[in-house]
Amino acid sequence: MEELAKEYKRSIKIMSEGIESLNRIKEILEFNSADPERDPEVIAMKERIAPLKTMLNELKTVSREVSNYYKRGWWRSEKYTLNQRKSR
Repeated sequence: MEELAKEYKRSIKIMSEGIESLNRIKEILEFNSADPERDPEVIAMKERIAPLKTMLNELKTVSREVSNYYKRGWWRSEKYTLNQRKSR
């Protein structure tokens, strides 16, 4: 599990760097555009970045689950396991 967690962390770093790069390009496009809200290139870049941010957040969540999976006291997420909290 430790090696898997390391791979997730590497993937997070790579994806974060890619998103940062795309954000810089988007900022340049917005700066050079007369109307950034209607510029098709800016809109396309925003549409490209949005799902990557969602993927990055999911990747971080899964990475946290994998990193802590065997730690005592860690409650494994119901989203990624068959665990269910018992209602009292």
